[in-house]
Amino acid sequence: MSDTLLNLFSYDSKTDTCMAERLEKNPWTRFAAKVFALSLDSKASNAPQIVSMALAMDAGERGWMKLFERWAAKSHELGKIERAFLDSPFFLAARAKLRREEFLWSASANFRREYEEAFGYPPGLIWTAMEMR
Repeated sequence: MSDTLLNLFSYDSKTDTCMAERLEKNPWTRFAAKVFALSLDSKASNAPQIVSMALAMDAGERGWMKLFERWAAKSHELGKIERAFLDSPFFLAARAKLRREEFLWSASANFRREYEEAFGYPPGLIWTAMEMR
């Protein structure tokens, strides 16, 4: 994910700043499912386990214990978890990337909503209109 794309989607013209918000519980749950599903297509065989561990930790930090238990169970189901790995630079980088993806997900949803409010149609129709020319 590009920082430029995140900045574009999170730009607030009213305050002239970039504002990326963390997702609430229900949107985060959809985000987590999507990210996990994408990890299943990864070339790295341990990607689903790493993603589920990161999602479990994120849910736990937010106090969403049922989601924490769900993702922790999934990560244990996918293999053995070594405590030292959770503090490794590789895993910390994966968690940071996941947080950035969450911000992009949130910012792009806000962008789409504001675009539709301003122009009266979703941004996805731009491509349809261009193809019809």
